[in-house]
Amino acid sequence: PALRDSHLQLAQWVVTNYPESEAAGSPAIQIHASRDPAGCMTMKHLWLKQVEAHSQDANLLGNAANFFLLSVGGTAEEFLLQAQKLEPNNERWAERLGDLYKLGLVRANSSERPEIADKALVQFELAMSQNKTPEKESVLLVELAKVAFEAGQTEKAKTYADQLLKTGSNGEKDWNSGNAVHTGNTILGRLAIATGDVDAAKSHLLAAGKTTGSPQLNSFGPNMQLAKELLEKGEKD
Repeated sequence: PALRDSHLQLAQWVVTNYPESEAAGSPAIQIHASRDPAGCMTMKHLWLKQVEAHSQDANLLGNAANFFLLSVGGTAEEFLLQAQKLEPNNERWAERLGDLYKLGLVRANSSERPEIADKALVQFELAMSQNKTPEKESVLLVELAKVAFEAGQTEKAKTYADQLLKTGSNGEKDWNSGNAVHTGNTILGRLAIATGDVDAAKSHLLAAGKTTGSPQLNSFGPNMQLAKELLEKGEKD
């Protein structure tokens, strides 16, 4: 309890004095409702007060969105949209909105998924159009391929997946190359199943398994959806 109280005091100090700083948006000072309900409410009111006083500070709005997304839910989308309005050419806000909408797919039912995925797709495509760093391109392509597939936009999903395979095999390996190979083949395999081409789907599953790995794949493992869909087609081998 004493450490929890000290943590809350530190979080309050940071948000009171430096709400626009990187520290204020970091997980280190998040106060979660599940662990400290009263402290979380204290931080909620503090953040709302700061947003009201500094509504034209995009960094502060982004940090407030972090708190609401990670700690209590609710108005994270509102704050990110406000930040995007203040800095419409900053890819950071489009990417974060895309991530936010994609997160909504976790709890969405089948009828809700296409609309939510489409909102994510719009934002990730905007982020891609504003992107100025080659390193970020393959990261955005992974998200674009996934949400385009979920949105039912098959041509876009195929285009982005094909681009991922080119990115993953261009000889310039980086930390995301393994994700590019795995996601690109997984999406192409699922598209193949949707058109009845089971043999192509099988080939893509094997190719997806030949990924060199990545921080995400090495931590959480592969996406098994393509394998599941093939199994449902009777392809046990």
